[in-house]
Amino acid sequence: MTRPLALVGVLLALVTLLATVAPKVSATPATWTPVRDIDGATGARCELDTSIRTALERLHEPGLRYTVESGMDAGGYAEPEHIVISDAWSGWCSLVWAVVAHEVAHVRQFRDARPLSDYEAEIGADCAALRTGWLTEQQSPYLAERHAHGGPAGCTDFEQLTAWLLASDWGQR
Repeated sequence: MTRPLALVGVLLALVTLLATVAPKVSATPATWTPVRDIDGATGARCELDTSIRTALERLHEPGLRYTVESGMDAGGYAEPEHIVISDAWSGWCSLVWAVVAHEVAHVRQFRDARPLSDYEAEIGADCAALRTGWLTEQQSPYLAERHAHGGPAGCTDFEQLTAWLLASDWGQR
């Protein structure tokens, strides 16, 4: 009985230690340029393929396969090594980048192969996407819903640490 408790204590100490040394995640890192300045999309519409490809390059995933689909209820979804983005985002370039970052985070969750509930996966993907500055806490339906139901605002320290581990190469340029 004492051995499992000791293991839990060691794990908690390790997580606490990692949380103190991990860099804090800012929702708007100064090193990231807004999407309209990168792919030239300053008007009401943008070229969806260009926006997706540019976002994938900035996320260090230039070879990741993607598909654009019509008539989707969601903004996108991910499969292992493949993301699908709704064509409904073609009028919102900056949100295309946020959706791509969220879906790429899911691809990385697949690669990590840790079992996650749907809720944990969605919150984790949004916390990782926040690292880019392309998604704000107000734009995240998952974080907003949790906060509306009495949960914490934004990502917790543990979620920030998990996001940093998932997407530590984002924001490095």
